[in-house]
Amino acid sequence: MKQRPRFDVISLNFIRQSQPIYRRLLMLLGAAFALMLVTNTGILYMVRQTSAYTEIELKGHQTQIEGWRLISLLTDAETGQRGFMLTARPDYLHVYDNALEQLPGVLERLDGLVADDADLSARLDRIKGLYEHRRSLMIDTVEMTRSGRIGEAVGAIRSGQGKALMDGMRKEVSAMSASIDRRTDAATYAARWAQRMSLILSVVSGVLMVLLGVIGAGLVRRQIHDLLKAQDQLDRINSGLEEEVRVRTADLVRANEEIQRFAYIVSHDLRAPLVNVMGYTSEMEQIAGNVRTLLARLDDEHPGLVDEETRVGVLEDAPEAIGFIRASTSKMDGLIKAILQLSRDGRRDLNPQPLDMEQMLQGLVDAVAHPLSENNGRVVIGALPTITHD
Repeated sequence: MKQRPRFDVISLNFIRQSQPIYRRLLMLLGAAFALMLVTNTGILYMVRQTSAYTEIELKGHQTQIEGWRLISLLTDAETGQRGFMLTARPDYLHVYDNALEQLPGVLERLDGLVADDADLSARLDRIKGLYEHRRSLMIDTVEMTRSGRIGEAVGAIRSGQGKALMDGMRKEVSAMSASIDRRTDAATYAARWAQRMSLILSVVSGVLMVLLGVIGAGLVRRQIHDLLKAQDQLDRINSGLEEEVRVRTADLVRANEEIQRFAYIVSHDLRAPLVNVMGYTSEMEQIAGNVRTLLARLDDEHPGLVDEETRVGVLEDAPEAIGFIRASTSKMDGLIKAILQLSRDGRRDLNPQPLDMEQMLQGLVDAVAHPLSENNGRVVIGALPTITHD
């Protein structure tokens, strides 16, 4: 007969087969997490680099705008200055005054834009120096014109100093703008490279995530297949399990019936000699009573005829021995009745009852009183609690 696999063997085999798959799934999850961490870190770095390059471009464009705004305002101031000198009309000074009023703010913004750039700061310092000279020259010529010294003002302009100062500032602003253009081009290229790398990282990580997902789906599918296979095997076992349970139950019922019959027969066989022992014990009690009566008559009629040992044996030892025999037979009778009752009922429900431990132990001591007395033994029973038993 082919032995069917047991449930615990199937479960153990399934667990052993599942452990490598679980480990692979955990490894895939760990790899996916690590990939996401690396990808996100790389993309975040690229985004920050792009932001930094964009900030460089923006600051460079603002610096260029402010630099050329400086030249434009100085040109406006020159226009107002020359118009006032040629016409002596005060309305030309509005353009002049407006330009001079805005120039300090432009220089202050330029300071903030190039503060962390040594090369541009040096150029801005030279521009400031040229600007201060050009501004002083314009103010002097305007004041000369206001005071009627037109010839001196015209002479100062014809000297070409103002043009030289403006040309120097235009040259420095152009050099500053060219330097910014080179940096902006480099930053633009770097920003585009960072964007491309971010895109490449995103694509590669996406492909790897899809690949890991496909591998994970394959492992899960395999796990489900193994699970279904184990379930099918269990179903095949269960299909024959009910019949096996019925067969074993029938065997147990037959064995139980045989035990009950055996217990019934043994109980009856034991009860027959027990009844004899109990009957003879009653006769011995009657005989002992007759002997005690006879002993009492002998003591009355012939004092001193019966010795002390015989008297103790008849009056004390014999009744005590008969009492022990009766107690033991009563106990055995109770056990036999319990066996008979169990053989008839087959089984019974638990019936909790209180049990006096002192009384129970005293009965056990009484059952072995004879060997105890022969060996000078003594059993002392202390205070014991009452327990619940069946």
